[in-house]
Amino acid sequence: MKKIKNEKNRIFLITWTTYNTRIPQVINYHPQKGKSLWLDDHSEILITKLIKEILQENNLKCFSYNICKNHLHIVLSCRESQLPFIIRKIKRNSLQKYKFFLGISSQTKINLWDKKYRIFSIRNREELENSVNYVKNSRKRCLLSNNVKLNFIIENMVY
Repeated sequence: MKKIKNEKNRIFLITWTTYNTRIPQVINYHPQKGKSLWLDDHSEILITKLIKEILQENNLKCFSYNICKNHLHIVLSCRESQLPFIIRKIKRNSLQKYKFFLGISSQTKINLWDKKYRIFSIRNREELENSVNYVKNSRKRCLLSNNVKLNFIIENMVY
């Protein structure tokens, strides 16, 4: 991985969806091949544990995280030049670990995440606080029940 001299870490709010659940695809009647993937409570917990491991393994600082059946939000600190690599790594490794825990062969093709993602660059403390609160409240906004096990994992993964 090539590093850019004197590049400092920045903070980003990143969002991506599970496979084939993006609203524009559904509205425009152009879904990708295969079934849409909506996560149940158990899968949300498992994927959160896996992402927590990946963040720790890569010494990534997470300020906030939440997962909501068909998408997740994460507030992450890293070098901007490394962001696409980090997102690909989190998606790829979480899929590999997810398949392992479900007992699915590594050769079996399944889709967990959509390819695209959205990034919002956080420029100051106020934006950071707003982003952290936005992510913390995302399950409530999506009208999802409080998940105590999920909350416990998240509390232990954020900075």
